[in-house]
Amino acid sequence: MLKPIQIFTAVATTAASLALFAAVPVPGSGKADASPLTMHTNSIPANGGRISTMWLERGKRYKVRISGQTHFGTWKPTRRALKNDACFEFNSGRGRVSLPVVKSSHGLNFCRSGYRSNHKYESQIIYGDGRNLSLWVYDTDYRDNYGSYYAEVILMR
Repeated sequence: MLKPIQIFTAVATTAASLALFAAVPVPGSGKADASPLTMHTNSIPANGGRISTMWLERGKRYKVRISGQTHFGTWKPTRRALKNDACFEFNSGRGRVSLPVVKSSHGLNFCRSGYRSNHKYESQIIYGDGRNLSLWVYDTDYRDNYGSYYAEVILMR
């Protein structure tokens, strides 16, 4: 006779297998899922440390989304904390100032669309080249920075 824990494990394993099977497209059905798929996520620290993502498969199309805010010290004339997203400095008392701080090994441009109040910016579509993508924050003085940005590598299908 099966013990309750064995029955629970068998039911949970079967349910997980069915859920996995249901997510796989049926070959030849002609109904491929063309929606973008997030392949990799990571945090980019404001201290300048580089992060490396998954390798970008040669010939596949990707976008990278950067979101969030960090603190870059204090604006001395107003003594206000400097807040930055990937493309703009704000909260200094000077209004929004264009300041792209997230850099990449592939020369991505996250700041083509102007200021976004939700602090989410996307790169142009790039084609995988078989290499990893590196991302980092550029600043002239990292000693007073804190926080991180959130990066998503998105496969365009």
